[in-house]
Amino acid sequence: MLMGYWPLVILKRMLEVLINDKMKRGVIVLIFLFGAILIYFGVTELKSAIIRGTGNIDSIQVYKSKRKLMFFRNGDVSGEFRISLGFHPKGKKRYEKDGKTPEGLYEIDGKNPKSVAHKNLGISYPNQSDRSFASRAGQKAGGAIKIHGLLKKYRKLGKLHRFYDWTAGCIAVTDEEVDYLYENTAVGTPIRILP
Repeated sequence: MLMGYWPLVILKRMLEVLINDKMKRGVIVLIFLFGAILIYFGVTELKSAIIRGTGNIDSIQVYKSKRKLMFFRNGDVSGEFRISLGFHPKGKKRYEKDGKTPEGLYEIDGKNPKSVAHKNLGISYPNQSDRSFASRAGQKAGGAIKIHGLLKKYRKLGKLHRFYDWTAGCIAVTDEEVDYLYENTAVGTPIRILP
């Protein structure tokens, strides 16, 4: 049995004793749903992200398939955040409004403290390769790809926003996480976005 989930086992046991048979099934289903949420986020994901070290972040890597943003100091992993992506997350961004998050090597090219999504860090998409690909297909490459916090109407969701890929192609973290990145990441910092 997983050590981090013992509170669920105790709660289930108590409910079995206290609740009559008709209600047991519904309560057990709710317990399992709660357990699934814990497993999805991982026990540590319900707490603050683990951050090691201080000072400027020297690079960022995003693993789209793992929904993970990792940041580095002096070449060592300094921390990581869980993320949400564009509403069509699989594959490389090719065109404007395709709902995909880019893949490739870019850099942080700007910072906005008054974004509609709390704060943001700009990503230098599209690069020359992205523009050329879109142009050959007679399309626009798009742009305005950011690492950002939550839209005002979704702020209360906090980390629960991760249940759904909801951006137009950006990388979303919580407001607290974008605050941290905003304060510790300089314009020009490289960001590699991997499938």
